[in-house]
Amino acid sequence: MPLIGKISLLLKPQPENYLVYFDLVLVHILLHESHSLANPFLEGITLEAGKSYNIFVEQRVTQRLPAPYQTNCKDYLKIWKKNGGYGPLTGKACAEECKMEKMLETKGCVAQTINYPGNYTICDDEEIHPSVDVITKCSLQCKEACNEVAYNIRHEVQYDQTKKCGKDEHCKYKDLYLNFLFNRLEVERVLHQPRYESVEMFSYIGGYMGMWLGLSLVAIFDFAETLLALVTYMCRNKKMKKAVLKC
Repeated sequence: MPLIGKISLLLKPQPENYLVYFDLVLVHILLHESHSLANPFLEGITLEAGKSYNIFVEQRVTQRLPAPYQTNCKDYLKIWKKNGGYGPLTGKACAEECKMEKMLETKGCVAQTINYPGNYTICDDEEIHPSVDVITKCSLQCKEACNEVAYNIRHEVQYDQTKKCGKDEHCKYKDLYLNFLFNRLEVERVLHQPRYESVEMFSYIGGYMGMWLGLSLVAIFDFAETLLALVTYMCRNKKMKKAVLKC
C-alpha cells in the first residue's frame, strides 16, 4: 500500500429493503490486518448513510520477542503455516478459540459474544456467556503474537448528501461514500529488542568470568603465600627449640 494516495468506496445500504425504511441507516466500519479477527460492531466506527466521509488511517506495528524474554510472544503465523492454514493467528483469536472449545465441552453450544469462525452450534439464549474462570484461563493460555499489525481510523464528514434529497427518504440514506486517505498515514513501530545480542552477552559473561578467575587466582596465591610463611615460621621455631635443648 503506497503511503500517498486514497481508496474510494461507494456503499449502497438499500434502505428500501428495511422494514422501517425511514429509520436512521448506519454502517459499521473497521480496518484490520488480513490475518486478524475483528468485530466492527464492537471495535469499529459507526457512520450514517447519505454522507461522504474522509477516513484517515494510522498503523501500529508491534514486534515482540519469544521466551525467555519478558514479552514471551508466540509465532502464530508459523504454527498456522505448519497446520496447513488452520488455527488462530493472534492472541485474541487464540483466546476466542479457547473459549469456544471450553463452552462446547460444558454447554454444548457457543455464546453469541464469541467471535471465532467455525461450524458450531450457537446458543439461543443471549444471556449465556463464558465463565470468568474460562476467560481467565484462556487469557493466560494465549500469549500475544510476535508480529502484530493494528489500525486506528478517524473520520470526518466531507459532504452531507441529504441536503439535495428534499423529502425523499430513500435518497437520504441511499448511498455512502468512503474515502480512505493515506497521504497522512502515520506508522508507529514498537520493536522489542534483546538488551544484549549474543556476542555482547558472551562478552559480558566472559568479562565477569575473567574477573572472577582473576580474583580467584589472586586469592589462591595469597593463601599459598600465607601457608608457606606459616610453615616456614613453624619449622624455624622447631630448629630454635632443638638448639636450646642441645645447649
